[in-house]
Amino acid sequence: MPHRQRYSCVIRRLGLVLFLWMVAHSCSFQSPQEPIFVTEWFIPLVDKTWSLSELTEEMKELEVDGKTDRMIFTYRNDLSLGFDDQLLRIELDPGNANPRTYSTNVETVDSLRVQTTGFLLQEPSVIDRGTIEFFLTNTSPMQSLVIRLVLLDLLEPDGVTHPSLDITVPAASPGQSKNSVPVAIDLRDYQFDPVLMGDKNYMRFSIRPRGSAPDYSGGLVLSSSRRSFILRSITGRFDRINALFKDVVIDNPVPEELKDIRFYDVELLIPLWATVCVPMNLLLHISAENPRNDPVAPLVIGNSYNPVPCQPEQVDTLKIPNIAAFFNSNPERLSISGLVQVGDPSAVYTIGSDDSLYVQTIFRAPLIVQLPVDTTLTEPDTVEIDEDLQDLLRDTVENLTMTSEIENHTPMAVSVSLLFSESRSDKSIYDHPADLVIGPILLAQAELTGDPALVAKPAKGVWNQSLSKEQMELFTRNDTVYMGTKIVYAGTASRMVQIRPSDYVRATASLKAALSSKNGEEE
Repeated sequence: MPHRQRYSCVIRRLGLVLFLWMVAHSCSFQSPQEPIFVTEWFIPLVDKTWSLSELTEEMKELEVDGKTDRMIFTYRNDLSLGFDDQLLRIELDPGNANPRTYSTNVETVDSLRVQTTGFLLQEPSVIDRGTIEFFLTNTSPMQSLVIRLVLLDLLEPDGVTHPSLDITVPAASPGQSKNSVPVAIDLRDYQFDPVLMGDKNYMRFSIRPRGSAPDYSGGLVLSSSRRSFILRSITGRFDRINALFKDVVIDNPVPEELKDIRFYDVELLIPLWATVCVPMNLLLHISAENPRNDPVAPLVIGNSYNPVPCQPEQVDTLKIPNIAAFFNSNPERLSISGLVQVGDPSAVYTIGSDDSLYVQTIFRAPLIVQLPVDTTLTEPDTVEIDEDLQDLLRDTVENLTMTSEIENHTPMAVSVSLLFSESRSDKSIYDHPADLVIGPILLAQAELTGDPALVAKPAKGVWNQSLSKEQMELFTRNDTVYMGTKIVYAGTASRMVQIRPSDYVRATASLKAALSSKNGEEE
């Protein structure tokens, strides 16, 4: 047999043996298949940074100094002192205005002493408001009296005419010993120019009979009841007039968010403005009421001013340092009262009803503090999930993992939790079980430097959390998911740290999905 024929025969025999072996072992062939690939996709959901200036922006008492990258706690309150009622009041001396009796048949000139509060009027002044009231009494049982009362040191608004009144006082009624008639004069816009005698001001008046005055027993009695009025301005010599500021009560001077912190330093600034250039002594008394920590002594501040040359503007700013203990007592309220002494009897000054003193009390404290354990609940953000992403997650995902990265650039250790909800878009997300909670992710304190300490280098951490099928569906059945962030600060214990507006907590969150080409083909 030729060699080629023998080779073909061997091949046929081997093929038969292989076929019989396959049949005996029940083997089968599969049709050709495409390779199966499993890949990982990262789907970013959240990239959010919360700076401390943003987290505290609702606290109006915290100001940000962008030039120095400092946060400053500032609390202002105003004290205003108008001069009208307290310093410009004229009164007739009650001891000098007792009832007095006059003859009814001759003209009589008399005067009432003017009682002022620490000044002598040197020039005429217009009366802003007030009424003077006289009582004229006829002690005759038989004859009525007709007299003219002239106020010699007052001028009517025309600036020329002295106010005068013709008054009839009837005789006493039967069985009565006298009869009285009240006479009131509204002095608004009248001019007052009292005489000056022996370092006292006096207001003169005259009693003049009208018509014949028959001889009779009895006479005319004059007394005054309402004896004060307010001048629009006073030009004269002032001698340490005391005027009181109205008490100011400040409830809860430290915001609730800062109740338990301890300030490193607090400074009190007291700017003073004056619209009148009169020598003055300022005295303020500030007390911390019902302190929740150690009681502290009241702050008593006093200073003297003599604005020369006269420039009615900000007179000065008092600076009282080192009052941290006062604020660290954590008072429920502050009470501010005070007075100002105005004047120098050696010179003549003018004070008007439009003049005033204006004082601010400004507590300023750079946010260098000891901080307690505290929690911040941020306003929820929205996470948008488009339809393509939902389809991708629903159709091709083998498993889903939430990967979160947290960066802590604050001088405290923190823990961060991300709460996801499909229905709660406000802070109620923190009051009910969330649909998905990532964390809490614990981060150590950032690297600090200095004393008081500030952040030199942030701390970072990564958190991976596998999601259950139910949790995965949160992102496949909603085009919007709400996310709240709960940040718990561990506090600084007894260490003072500097809080800067640029300090922050940053959170990123991504979905890590294992995608299978097999799943995609089958779907």
